[in-house]
Amino acid sequence: MVMLSWNVQGIGRPLTFQILQGLCIVHRPLVVFLMETKNKRDTLELIRSLHFQNSSYVDPKGIAGGLALWWTDEVILDVRYKTKNLMKCVVSWPRMKNPWLVTFVYAPPVWNQRVAFWNVLKGIAKENGYPWLCVGDLNEIGSSAEKQGGNRCSQGRGEDNIIIRLDRALADVEWSNLFPLAQVLHEVVAKEWEHQHRGSDMYGLVQRLKCCKNALLGWSKRTFGKDKLRLKVLQEKLKGIQTEPYSQARFEQEKEYVKEVEILLLREEMMLHQRSRINWLSYGDRNSAFFHASINQRRQRNQMVKLRTSRGEWIESEEGINGIIKDFFSGLFSHSGQRDFSEALSVVNSCITEDMNARLIKEVTEEEIKLAAFQLGSLKAPGPDGYLGFFFQYYWSTVGEGLCKAVQRFFTSGYILKELNQTNIVLIPKKIISPNQSAFVPGRLIQDNVLVAHEAFHFLKLKKKGGDGYMGLKLDFNKAYDRVEWDFIEDLLKKMGFHVKWVMWIMQSLPSSFAYFFADDALLFLKADLQNCSRIKSILNVYGEASGQCINFDKSGIFFSSNLSDVDKQLCCDFMEVPLMKLDSKYLGLPSFWGKSKAEAYSFIIEKVLNKMQGWKVKKMSLGGKEIMLKSVVQAIPSYAMSCFLLPKKTV
Repeated sequence: MVMLSWNVQGIGRPLTFQILQGLCIVHRPLVVFLMETKNKRDTLELIRSLHFQNSSYVDPKGIAGGLALWWTDEVILDVRYKTKNLMKCVVSWPRMKNPWLVTFVYAPPVWNQRVAFWNVLKGIAKENGYPWLCVGDLNEIGSSAEKQGGNRCSQGRGEDNIIIRLDRALADVEWSNLFPLAQVLHEVVAKEWEHQHRGSDMYGLVQRLKCCKNALLGWSKRTFGKDKLRLKVLQEKLKGIQTEPYSQARFEQEKEYVKEVEILLLREEMMLHQRSRINWLSYGDRNSAFFHASINQRRQRNQMVKLRTSRGEWIESEEGINGIIKDFFSGLFSHSGQRDFSEALSVVNSCITEDMNARLIKEVTEEEIKLAAFQLGSLKAPGPDGYLGFFFQYYWSTVGEGLCKAVQRFFTSGYILKELNQTNIVLIPKKIISPNQSAFVPGRLIQDNVLVAHEAFHFLKLKKKGGDGYMGLKLDFNKAYDRVEWDFIEDLLKKMGFHVKWVMWIMQSLPSSFAYFFADDALLFLKADLQNCSRIKSILNVYGEASGQCINFDKSGIFFSSNLSDVDKQLCCDFMEVPLMKLDSKYLGLPSFWGKSKAEAYSFIIEKVLNKMQGWKVKKMSLGGKEIMLKSVVQAIPSYAMSCFLLPKKTV
């Protein structure tokens, strides 16, 4: 018999529900006791769809406290007494001859209120005639070994990071005789995390993560390794029992088989959901076929059958493809050597104030680190170590202290171990905004860029008179987010006035990561003459040589005002080595200008919607899954375009 006791600290959060559902699927408890639900009965009843047919509650006072007790029909719970801190129940389980007493407890967190609570437990002990189990959060330690940090009997949190073992299960001799093999399961992570490792806090974190990874791989193999075989065996048993004559015993056995099959199928769906990386549809809605199809499609999309070399030869062997990829990226990420930044940085002024620097380099608190960890997508793609955000969020009480110390160690020393830096990092310092840029500015939206660009192109298209001609130059940077020289970034940050310590932190984060810059879709508007073209080309060359970014002239384009002759247009294009902009060209995902038909320009929206609705994977979705797809995915497709322009009636 499995019982689950958990201080959820608020069950209304989606992550908490997801964790609880996962625990129930893996451990299949008959009884679940939740503390600090912080939600009333109505809300908890909506969540109780985890195969539990019975319930009992103690509502919180405001948003504090609250208890919930759920159990299945396989066990009989007689709730004799309940308060905000205790639920006293007599348990009858068909597999056991005698009933027994269980008290689910959530001891008062305030020290001076626990005396009265202990007296209540003493009274239960005197009156009790059953074998007795007491389980829950006692808010008290049994020895100094169960507490790390702070004083032995501290009554407040203070400023120290304190870890205490408060959750436990206690039983008397009679109950232990009934269940001689009973044990309190401490998770694999907690066991591995207790190991001490010599070295710095960062080194200790790396070693603990490695040990946990190996232990979790073994646990996964033992727990889930035979699920497919078990499912096949159960399905065969079901098939056999359903062909035999009816009897009450066979009917009860069939129900047991069906229940086990459902658990195994839900486990499989959970695993497929995580691997599919579909974040708009949750598991538990019979969409295993859809998740499986998504995985296969992603594998096929990421598969490389053959590659063409720079000489035009097709290579199909795995060894040859690997060689081409290695040579390409070795050249792409190779350092360009010493360069002169003076001209490129001469126009950069110091814009970072002392107050900004003080905020940037102030001490990082444990609350900030925890907030950052809990902002991670719980099931987003993991880093090279394989750990999801879910791991750090669910096991924060176990891993939080070591993680915080390692992070704080980086900010004090300025150095990071390469094992902890093998990830993709997005570097967008939002506090540092150029007055000339329009992205990441408070009060401005990316749609503002689209509207301004559309107005400028509209002006060029309608300008049919006058002696001066104008042009719009759309630049496409070749691998904009890859081709950035780190030494240029370092000198640029220093020239802007960033504190040396902050610059060091950034440079420590760069070597094994990619920096992503919002600069791969730039627009320049200027007077269409060779003098301006020459100046712009010179500026781009200076910038490219300093930063390592290169203009992809083949994918760039120029649009001219209507009053300019074809000869002058061709002259400017030849000088810039940039072709004329195509009529179907887009800027930030939307048409730069209309042709004869506005509806035709926005036909790509209809195509996207139809591709989502008519795709072969949709056939494998449940009705509920299709409804969620329509609300979460399909309806979102036109929203970006509609935030900028009024769509034509034919498109709507």
